[in-house]
Amino acid sequence: MKNEDWKRVDQALRIPFGSVTLMCDGYRLDLQVNYAKMRLMIIWFVNGDFRAKWLMEETDIRRRFARPARIKKGSDLFFRWGWKSPGALIRHLKKTCSDVRILKINHCPMEETDAQVSG
Repeated sequence: MKNEDWKRVDQALRIPFGSVTLMCDGYRLDLQVNYAKMRLMIIWFVNGDFRAKWLMEETDIRRRFARPARIKKGSDLFFRWGWKSPGALIRHLKKTCSDVRILKINHCPMEETDAQVSG
């Protein structure tokens, strides 16, 4: 992908409830900005699904899409479902995926509903 495309992804993932669908090395990756523990996080689904085992077991999906984290410096590495920022997620995808394409960008899914209610 070009830098302009990555900027479009970044912008969409900075808006509450924004979403992006990418094709990453043959996987359909759905990214959604949602609330988790009273914070906005970017959560991900692969081919429309999420399985907790992807975070627990060494898999290609975990390596590509899960956020590596440590409780404190020097502790064991574990993996999270949510990303705190679009920038960190984009840097990770650039490192782990060789072929990334945008399938869909939705800046604010509430726009359609708001128009129907007010119109």
